[in-house]
Amino acid sequence: MENEVKKTLSTTLYTQKIRAFFTRYSTPIIIFMFAAILICGMISTQKYGISWDERLERMGMYTNAKEYAKFLGIDKISNTIDSYNYEIGFVHQSADRDHGQAVYYPSMVLDFLTGSFFKSIMYQRFFTFGIFWFGLICLYSVVKRLTGSKAYGVAATLLTYLAPRFFAESTYNSKDTVFLALVVITFNFAVLFTEKRNIFYGIITGTAAAFAANMRFIGFWLIFLIGVLYIINLIYTHKKTNEKVKIPILSGVFCVVFFFGVYWLITPACWYGFFEQLKYTLLYSMNFSRWDGTVLYMGKIWQNSVNPLPWHYLPVMFAITTPVLVVAACAAGIPVIIFDSIRNGFRKFFDKSSKYYVMLLIFVLVPALIAIIKHSTLYNSWRHFYFCYAPLIIVAMGALKILTDGRKIAGVVTAALISIQLVISTIWIITNPGTQFCYYNFMANNKAQNFEFDYWNVSITKCLTDYAKTLDNDEKVTITGDSWPSWYGLVEAYDISLDEHTKFHYVVDRNFSNNVSGCDLFISNPLYTVLNSYSLKNNTDDMYKKMGEVKVDDVTIMAIYKAK
Repeated sequence: MENEVKKTLSTTLYTQKIRAFFTRYSTPIIIFMFAAILICGMISTQKYGISWDERLERMGMYTNAKEYAKFLGIDKISNTIDSYNYEIGFVHQSADRDHGQAVYYPSMVLDFLTGSFFKSIMYQRFFTFGIFWFGLICLYSVVKRLTGSKAYGVAATLLTYLAPRFFAESTYNSKDTVFLALVVITFNFAVLFTEKRNIFYGIITGTAAAFAANMRFIGFWLIFLIGVLYIINLIYTHKKTNEKVKIPILSGVFCVVFFFGVYWLITPACWYGFFEQLKYTLLYSMNFSRWDGTVLYMGKIWQNSVNPLPWHYLPVMFAITTPVLVVAACAAGIPVIIFDSIRNGFRKFFDKSSKYYVMLLIFVLVPALIAIIKHSTLYNSWRHFYFCYAPLIIVAMGALKILTDGRKIAGVVTAALISIQLVISTIWIITNPGTQFCYYNFMANNKAQNFEFDYWNVSITKCLTDYAKTLDNDEKVTITGDSWPSWYGLVEAYDISLDEHTKFHYVVDRNFSNNVSGCDLFISNPLYTVLNSYSLKNNTDDMYKKMGEVKVDDVTIMAIYKAK
C-alpha cells in the first residue's frame, strides 16, 4: 500500500513538473512551433509538381491586372502582361470571373523580378503557404481566446497543419486552402470586433471578409453571419450593462462600408455591373456547372450531367481523408456544442463562447446541406469545402474544453489521444514525402479501386526526377503521356517544376497524339486511365515494361512505361 502511494505521488509530482515547465516556457515554445512550421512549409513548397490550377489561376489574376491598367491608362503594363500570358483578355469577359485572386495581387511582382511567368508560379508557393501560415496563427489565437487555453490553441494548429492533405496542399492549392486561411483570419478579427466593438477591428474585419468574398462567394455568407451575431450581441450587451452604443454602431457601419468598398476595389469584374457579378458568382458557387468531368467514387464513374454523385460523397470523403481523431472530435463536437448551448440558456449563451461556436456551425452546415440536397458539382474529394475544416476544429476544441473542464482524467486522456494522433500523422507525412495529398485513413476500403489519388498530377515531377537518376549522364529519352491529362501534366512539369539537370534527360512530345509508340517512354496517371476509360492495351504483359513509379500505401499513383 505504501509503495502504491509513493508511486502515485511520484507520478503526480512528475506531471506537475511537466505542466510547470510548459506553463513557464509556453511563449517561446509556441514561437518555436510557428517558426518550425514556417520553415518546414517553405522547404516543402518545391517538393510537389505543378498542379492543374496554378497556371490558370495566375493567368486569371492577370485578367484583373489588365482592368486596373486599362482604368489607369497604362498600356505598357497591359503589353507586358500579354507578353507573359498569351494575350489574355479582361476579367469581365472571362468565364472564370467568379474566381477572385485579389489576395495574390502583391505576388505579381514575382514575374517582374524573375523575368519569367513560368518561374514565378513556383515562387508563388511561398506566398500561398505564407497566407496559410498566417491563417494558422489566427486559428491558434481564436481557439486560445475562446477556450482560455493555449494548449487547445496549439492542438488546433497542429491538427490542421499535420493533417497530411493540408500539409501538402497548403503549398500549391491556391484556392481551397487559401480560402480556408481567409475564413479563419476573418473569423479571428470578427471575434475581436464583437468583443471590443471599436472602429479599428470593424475596419479590419470588413477588409478581411472582402478578400474572402472576392475568392469565394461563401465569404458573403460569413460576413452576413458576423453581422447578425454582432447586432444581437450589441443589443444584449446594451440591455445588460447599459453600454453606450454610438461607437459600436459606428464601428458596425465602418465594417460594412469597408467590406463593400474593398470588395469593389479588388474585384474589377463588378465594375461593369455589381449585382450582375454577384448573381454570376452565386450561380456558380451553388453549382459549378461549367465543369462536367468524371469522378471516381466507390469504384464507379460519376458525371454530374449523367449520374450525379450520391448525397453521401461529401461527408464520406471528409471522413476517409481526414485523421480519424479529428473526424471523431468534429462528429462529437457538434451535438456537444448544441446541447451545451441549449442547457446554458439565452443569458449564458451570450456571456460565453457558445455564440461563436453556434455561428460557425451555421456557417458550415447550411452550405454543406445545400450542396448535398442540390447535388452540387463536387470533385477531387471535398476540397471545395476545405473552408469547413478550421470552423469544425474550433468547434471540436470548444467541445473538448466543455467535456474535460474540471475532469483531470478526461483531460489527460484527451491530451494523450491528440498526441498519439499527431505522432501518427507526422510519421505518415515523413514516410510519404511529396505524396501526402493522397492520404486516406483506415476507413477507406479498397482505396486503390474505389477512390481517386493524384488528381492534381503533382507526382509527375517526382516520377520523372526519380527515373532520371537511373539514366546515364548523357542519356536522353523522348517521352509522352498515355492520355491527354497525363500528357498535359508532363508538359507542365517540364516547363515549370523540373530542375535543369532532370530536364536534360528528357525530350518531351509537344503534340499529343494519343500514340505512345512514337516515343521511348510514356507516363501514365492511373486515375486518368480509369476516368477516360483509356486502355494501355494490357500494359502489364510483354508489350510494356514499367520503368519507374510513385506509390502511396502500395498503390501506384504515377508510372513510366517503356515499349519492350
